[in-house]
Amino acid sequence: SDLYIMLTTLLLEHLWDAASSLAQQGMLAVDKHGDFAEGLAYMDYALTLEPNNAKLYAARAEVYFKQGDLERAHADVKHSLGLDARNPEARVMRANLLVEAGELDRAIATYDEVIADKANFYPAYLHRARAHSLKGNFDRAWDDCDQAARLADDNALVQVTYAGINYRMGNYDAAMEACDQTLTTKTVTPEAWAMALVIRGKCQVIQGNDALAAANFNAVLSRSFDWAVIREAEEALRALPSSS
Repeated sequence: SDLYIMLTTLLLEHLWDAASSLAQQGMLAVDKHGDFAEGLAYMDYALTLEPNNAKLYAARAEVYFKQGDLERAHADVKHSLGLDARNPEARVMRANLLVEAGELDRAIATYDEVIADKANFYPAYLHRARAHSLKGNFDRAWDDCDQAARLADDNALVQVTYAGINYRMGNYDAAMEACDQTLTTKTVTPEAWAMALVIRGKCQVIQGNDALAAANFNAVLSRSFDWAVIREAEEALRALPSSS
């Protein structure tokens, strides 16, 4: 009956709202406090409410990625795409894993597909900018970052991506300036803060300020919880002459 259909629809909407809210709480626990156990507990509970929701698996994959558990991140991405082959979050996450594996061309092709399907999906532009800059395609990286800036909710992550492009181009003063802008952005997240300190530290190494650089890298190691950023800070610290 119409009443049954209406009630079922309302129930499903309620479950999705609850699951979505739990997933947001989980991401907040990770991004703000570095509490992966709590974040994953929220994600797992959300998935008990909505076990066939591709977006939730993609969200949990992101948490696993930030934790450094690439195997579980891969598994959740695969599961998400099995439920919805066109899910943009899962496809961006798959591309991020390809970047991590050094497969930049395949990653860029995946970002391209997401953007072709969903032209205003800013994470695809933001991550494609980084992939292009790692390849040395700086004009393309710059264009993608400009597009992400027009679409983004989080300006701090965009600023720190500009900083990374400038650093790879050898524009160290501009990179430092972009790092400072990131660090003074009111909405700066712990992830963007840590990324900015790492890039600023790398610029300081090139400028001969090893002590200042070490202070920045150590600040990241003492206060960050994003696996990829921590690894970068550790590698940069080990490369300092004073640490050998």
